[in-house]
Amino acid sequence: MTQSILNNTEEIIFCTKSIAAVMKYQLLLKSFTLAGEAATPVSLTAAFQADIDATSALDAAEASVAKLRMTQRLARAASRQLHVELKRYLVAVSGPEIVQIAQDFGYPPGKARKQTVASKSKQVALAKATRVARGTRGKKQKAAIKGVAAAPAIEPTAPAAAPVAAPATK
Repeated sequence: MTQSILNNTEEIIFCTKSIAAVMKYQLLLKSFTLAGEAATPVSLTAAFQADIDATSALDAAEASVAKLRMTQRLARAASRQLHVELKRYLVAVSGPEIVQIAQDFGYPPGKARKQTVASKSKQVALAKATRVARGTRGKKQKAAIKGVAAAPAIEPTAPAAAPVAAPATK
């Protein structure tokens, strides 16, 4: 036996080779004491076969768990996406009752927006700069400059000449 740790596949191969060797050397291994207990080819074969069976069962169970885990992850991803879309829909159609509806569905409450003084002052400065750049005014400034607009003057035009008929073609 080697001193290195074998993986499950290597262990199964090792035990299978050991079973074949026990069968080959049955006469040599008829009956002897091993670690203080009587050993026979049948008991050796049974121990090696038990290891193979247990390892195979474990590998099958691990493969089954891996398959179940993948199925669960796909279902979880679909469920999460459905929750996102359902919450968007509920927000769009529910109005002020959204807080209670969201709680009933188990959605966490919305977090209050925390705005710093610096960010607020930056927003105010940007808004003022935008109004200056665009030349926009508020209601009071517009009211002060409103008045009656002068109607544009209409210039008299010469009477239009009668249209000339085009010559008929044959």
